[in-house]
Amino acid sequence: METKLRDWFSRGIRHVGDHVRDPHIERIPHAGHFGPALHPKPIAEARTRFFARTPAAA
Repeated sequence: METKLRDWFSRGIRHVGDHVRDPHIERIPHAGHFGPALHPKPIAEARTRFFARTPAAA
């Protein structure tokens, strides 16, 4: 169930995704606002996946 705050964040994330080139949105269950501190492994894995698919700057 979405709470009002969670819905607000979700809408904001979707808005940004609608306005950037090649967006990638990944929801990490139970990570929340303090995801990097409380769930560092899934956050690190998501970042690794993101950077692996991002071409290096020339």
